Amino acid sequence: MIICSCNAISDTSVKASIHSEKCPRTPGAVYRCLGCKPCCGRCFVTVRAIIDEAMSQAGETAAVAETNMTVARLDEHRHMHAHETAHVHEAGACADNCEACAAAAA
Repeated sequence: MIICSCNAISDTSVKASIHSEKCPRTPGAVYRCLGCKPCCGRCFVTVRAIIDEAMSQAGETAAVAETNMTVARLDEHRHMHAHETAHVHEAGACADNCEACAAAAA
């Protein structure tokens, strides 16, 4: 969809510029990134909204990634703990004298 009729800029090109290496964060920076200049300025609000939406999604993505990393660490810890516990029980050496250790010692 064309959002700037003065420069024939589409929402797709604005989004692409936001995700580029230059990573513009203002409407003026987006125009410079796309190699043009604003004319009437009516599209600034729309460009700003696209920037804000992209930044919001990037923040949500980072939060989801952090949560996934935490869950992965917890799963790894549980796996290691279960593995260590299994070795103790196989040797019949747990401090609780549980049924598994009594069976292993017999």
